[in-house]
Amino acid sequence: MIRIGASIATLLFAACATTLQTEARRAAETGIDPAPLLAELQARYAEIEATKRIFSVTLIEGRRRLAGDGAIEYRADPKTLTADVFGPHDTPIVHVRLVGEMLTVRLPQEGEILTGRLGDPKFAVLTGERALASPEVLGALLGAYDIARLTEDAEWTAAFANGERRTLYIAGAGTIHALTLAGNSSWLVEYRQERAGRLIYRVRFSDFQPVDARHTPRKVVLRDYVKERQLVFDVRKEDRP
Repeated sequence: MIRIGASIATLLFAACATTLQTEARRAAETGIDPAPLLAELQARYAEIEATKRIFSVTLIEGRRRLAGDGAIEYRADPKTLTADVFGPHDTPIVHVRLVGEMLTVRLPQEGEILTGRLGDPKFAVLTGERALASPEVLGALLGAYDIARLTEDAEWTAAFANGERRTLYIAGAGTIHALTLAGNSSWLVEYRQERAGRLIYRVRFSDFQPVDARHTPRKVVLRDYVKERQLVFDVRKEDRP
């Protein structure tokens, strides 16, 4: 009985560890054509010509909770993005500026500045818990992801429909991205990322509100499984800058 129980536990652990990879492989074998979903998601990203989102943010790490406020401003042409986060008494915590693919991060309290390409892991080392400088977090704040960028190094893509939910899988270089749309609205409700068989990020979007001719999420919950922390963004206001 002990050996059987251990075997079952091992199988369950293996299944959990490869959930996203298993989903993606199943989609590749029995799913739907990914091309329409690729185009649909990229079109949603392209709809954001210019926007400014004012938000509150809460970091939850074990029993520790840190609260702050912030703003993110984005323009598609030319591609620029700025983000600022403030702590208690409007104390500046971090400033992020993206021009094309070049990113600059400034930590006012430490007097440190770092510049490099978007996605460079050195930004997480510099900013630690304030790491708003990753593509995953910036995409979460915007409520949309640049599919063209995600597919640059993709080895294959797949898609699967389950009731009213459709999920696109983008796989390459040991990483799998999964983006899920719900209903007929083309609203992105979940983003997941897995690297080397380990779930890294899960982002859930809710409370969609109209802005211009599109709908954007006002509630964003990002779970970082590597750092074992959660970021909760509540967007209080969004309009064109």
